Amino acid sequence: PLYPISRVAGILQQSKTPLVLTANDLHGKAEAAAKELEASEHPLVREIGHLLASGADTENTQHQYDPNNLAYVIYTSGSTGTPKGAMVEQQGMVNHLYAKIKDLQITADDRIAQTASQCFDISVWQFLAALVVGGQVYIVDDEIARDGRRLLQEVETYGLTLVETVPSLMRTMLDESTAMYKEQFYLPTLRCLVATGEALPVELCRQWLTKYPLVALMNAYGPTECSDDVTHHMIEEIPSTDIVRMPIGRPVSNMQIYILDKDRKPLPVGAVGELYVGGVGVGRGYLNDPIRTAEAFLTNPYSRTEGARLYRTGDLARYLAD
Repeated sequence: PLYPISRVAGILQQSKTPLVLTANDLHGKAEAAAKELEASEHPLVREIGHLLASGADTENTQHQYDPNNLAYVIYTSGSTGTPKGAMVEQQGMVNHLYAKIKDLQITADDRIAQTASQCFDISVWQFLAALVVGGQVYIVDDEIARDGRRLLQEVETYGLTLVETVPSLMRTMLDESTAMYKEQFYLPTLRCLVATGEALPVELCRQWLTKYPLVALMNAYGPTECSDDVTHHMIEEIPSTDIVRMPIGRPVSNMQIYILDKDRKPLPVGAVGELYVGGVGVGRGYLNDPIRTAEAFLTNPYSRTEGARLYRTGDLARYLAD
């Protein structure tokens, strides 16, 4: 809803979607975006509230579930070229939910902060992971999620246990927490802060764990094209002075990481190469965009699974000695 109409229209056109479901108060914006398309591409726009009020068959439709079904399409930011619709299958989405549950040890006692816009992949686990194990999801207002001080207040007021944010907002949260306000933020219920979306500075880790030694950090890395995060690195102690870059960690369950040279051959420990991703979370590619799909999604020569593919991230990485 916050995107410019031209951006929404571009997504409608590229995805060739036949139907838009919208909240009643956003109907005008959805119609305006649809009208920017040629008449032959114009999707139906329907208000959810009116559809619910009109009444319909209450029986579930018959559908055969398959892990290879498409779960969702999320459009990339477009920071590198025009936005692309990354297609993620059910098996990739579910695998990522369970990876978060396993590595964050999520239980029915957790209350997870839902801070991300639904336009971004991290919103998927924030919405669903807690529900899988009987926990709670607390939806944070967009403005609060972008405000360090108000987000800290929300954590304290509502007893949130897991929060995910970007390192730049982490820095603001620390600045707000150490400022000379009458109130202090002790965060007694928060047990882990997940950092994602940007490189995590070592000094920021030191500052956080000095201020909140009982609140672990998790450095999470992953592209939208591979069902969100593909590596996790838990940080529970203040990093030593010899660490200059925070590791992104090890692959999550059922995912593989490869560091390859220009000929796509594996590199030894310490050598810098390009990071490729394999495993069940690698998506189908880009919706209605076979050329860019072929550039980024390659046959995986290191897998015994028929049809397995590698995703080329374009990021540089290297293995540490351990």
